[in-house]
Amino acid sequence: MIVLLNPWSTPSPKKPLPMSLLAVGALLEGEFDYEIVDGNVEPDPAARIAAINARRPLTAIGITVMPGPVSSS
Repeated sequence: MIVLLNPWSTPSPKKPLPMSLLAVGALLEGEFDYEIVDGNVEPDPAARIAAINARRPLTAIGITVMPGPVSSS
């Protein structure tokens, strides 16, 4: 089982879709078992991942990031 994690990135009520993980999931579809855990909608992503691992041992976890502005000092 592969978990694709989108960590929490915004307090906004309008949650962005984890497009990068959806794209990776499309490549995995039919080849590997996977689940997407979206930290913007999942109240406890770590518990969710632990529950997935309890059902089926994980072989990999993929994590995306939300880049922010670059500070120029």
